Amino acid sequence: MRAPRPFPVLARLGLIVMALGLVADTLEHTLLLDAGPRLAGFSAAQHVAHLVVLVGMVLVLAGVVADGVRIARGRVPRPERSRSDAVR
Repeated sequence: MRAPRPFPVLARLGLIVMALGLVADTLEHTLLLDAGPRLAGFSAAQHVAHLVVLVGMVLVLAGVVADGVRIARGRVPRPERSRSDAVR
């Protein structure tokens, strides 16, 4: 049995960015006053907090996909896995 792979570094960075965005979003929606102009029902600071969370999500996804591509490139095709008509 193989040891589990570590979580990708880029995905970890994305989780940190998401956490910061969620804290900022929570502060904006609950504690801070909504001063200033509003766009589509939210203040500019709320839009920025939502954007930070979205960027964090993209970083997590990019980190997981990049790690999967990197792993797939290093694999050697094994004959016992290549037959599509194998009895399961």
